[in-house]
Amino acid sequence: MKTTAYFRTVVALKRPGIKEAWIQRTLAAPVAHQIQDDGRHRFWSLVPEAEGRVLRVVTLEDRETIHNAFFDRGFSRQGGSPPSR
Repeated sequence: MKTTAYFRTVVALKRPGIKEAWIQRTLAAPVAHQIQDDGRHRFWSLVPEAEGRVLRVVTLEDRETIHNAFFDRGFSRQGGSPPSR
C-alpha cells in the first residue's frame, strides 16, 4: 500500500486501530466517492468489524496513495451521502 509521509507519521500513529484491509476494501468498493477541489479523492465505506462505522479514505490524485483515513461521523448512513463540502 502506497502512503504519504503524513499518513505514515501522523495518521498511522494517531489511529492505529484502522486496519489496512479496511482501507483497501474502501478503495475497492466504496459506498461513495468525491473529488476534492485539490484533486484528491475521498472514498467512504461501512466497516462492520468496527461497529458499522463509516471509514473515509483520502488518496492523492492517483487514487492509490493513501493520505488520510478516519471514521467519519458526518456521513449520512440513510442517504449514503458524504457531508457537503
